[in-house]
Amino acid sequence: MPFFCSELILIALMKKIITFFAVFLAVFTTSAQVPAYYSTVNFADSGQVLKNELAQLITSTHTTFLSYTPGIWNLLEVSDINPDDSTEVLLIYGFDNNDGITRTDRSRAISLRQTGSSSVGFWNREHVFARSMGTPNLGTTGAGADGHHLAACDGQMNSSRGNRPFTAGSGNATTVGSALFYPGDEWKGDVARMMMYLYLRYPNQCNASTVGDGPITFSTFDDMPDIFLIWNAEDTVSYFERQRNEAIFNAQGNRNPFIDNPYLAERIWGGPSVNDAWNTFSTVAEQEQISSLYPNPSNGVFRIFGLTAPKNVTIIDYLGRPLLQFEPNRANFEVDMTQMESGVYHMTIQYANRVEAHRLLLVK
Repeated sequence: MPFFCSELILIALMKKIITFFAVFLAVFTTSAQVPAYYSTVNFADSGQVLKNELAQLITSTHTTFLSYTPGIWNLLEVSDINPDDSTEVLLIYGFDNNDGITRTDRSRAISLRQTGSSSVGFWNREHVFARSMGTPNLGTTGAGADGHHLAACDGQMNSSRGNRPFTAGSGNATTVGSALFYPGDEWKGDVARMMMYLYLRYPNQCNASTVGDGPITFSTFDDMPDIFLIWNAEDTVSYFERQRNEAIFNAQGNRNPFIDNPYLAERIWGGPSVNDAWNTFSTVAEQEQISSLYPNPSNGVFRIFGLTAPKNVTIIDYLGRPLLQFEPNRANFEVDMTQMESGVYHMTIQYANRVEAHRLLLVK
């Protein structure tokens, strides 16, 4: 009898577990759909048309304009909270709390907000799109007080970045030469998505090519540096970014679409392949992905099949540098990369009205 009762209890428990996971999966599936915020956008569109629709949306829903003081301070104390410690903020570009160097700290107590002239050991407000690089200067209103690109930052690190444009690199945040700045592996995707948002929201004042170093080869109609599209693909959206996006949405009324779905960047400007967070574009993407690539990974030779009147093909390294460029005159051809080092490369196939992108993995 006790055994029979145990069986009944076990069965009941299993039913509860199954029910729980069914509900969990339903919620998860629903959360992967397009949020209601984007109900006015036609996601069958792409390129310039989609860019304009998103720009109109994030502009019309930007209903609350924060003051630089105290508005942005108050926002950052909520939006930039360390997910692992609610008494701290995470510091953009930061990477190490244990090296004895305050400039490189990754987090800091909320209470250590800069209130005086000293920046050592304090955090302040970083304009990720440097104010002086705006056309005109961003100042401390409008774009200069838009929470989507203002972040908590160590005071000294903020000074190190200054108004240096962002450039390619690897590892931790650092100046590159005397005039450029690499934001660090953890932060490069965050930076890229902030710059994309700003370009849509303030297209004349915040031109992305002003603040991003390197070539522009992915986009055929716009000034979106390759480096930001590459970073968007390489550094996926973090929980912290989503936390910031929600807090800023609650404060300002508008969202950063590229945090909600990084694939929107590829849909607008082309570039490296990015997963569609909403599973909305798969049919459209399959229709546009006319050519096929084999083998991938490859030990040197990649074969491309099914091209339809492309204008040119470009092979780009992870730093955004074009390595090969040619105009194919047939539907099927080979790309010989046997003389190149192992690593990740990107191939763009330029058509008259769109760009098709492939990620190539060369393994020797």
